Amino acid sequence: VNRTMKTAEEWKDSILSETQIDSENDDDETPIIDQVNIISLDDSINIKHAVGTADVICTTTNSTAPLFRGEWVKPGCHINCIGGYTPFMKEVDGTLVNRCKVLMDTREAIYVGDLKHLLTSMEEEQEMSL
Repeated sequence: VNRTMKTAEEWKDSILSETQIDSENDDDETPIIDQVNIISLDDSINIKHAVGTADVICTTTNSTAPLFRGEWVKPGCHINCIGGYTPFMKEVDGTLVNRCKVLMDTREAIYVGDLKHLLTSMEEEQEMSL
């Protein structure tokens, strides 16, 4: 996610120009990254298709609302949510977080962003079971 379409296009060009070659296929120079899509956040039909077919999704925004519905993401997709670094930020919804195996780089990460919301829902479940 970029603030302007121009910076999104520059980022896409940069990624594709630095094409990495798969070491097992050096002879035919098969790129590891062969496609980068730019989709406007108000284009829900294309977002649904993109996240529903993606093998990897990286969110790097300062959003305070989910960027897409978690139910749209296909099983087995790898997701990096690295933009939510304050308690008010949230890039993905609880549906998606609850479906994931979660890895954190620091213990403090559970208190901010998308994981804060997971912690809140876990605390609510514990309270209901008491």
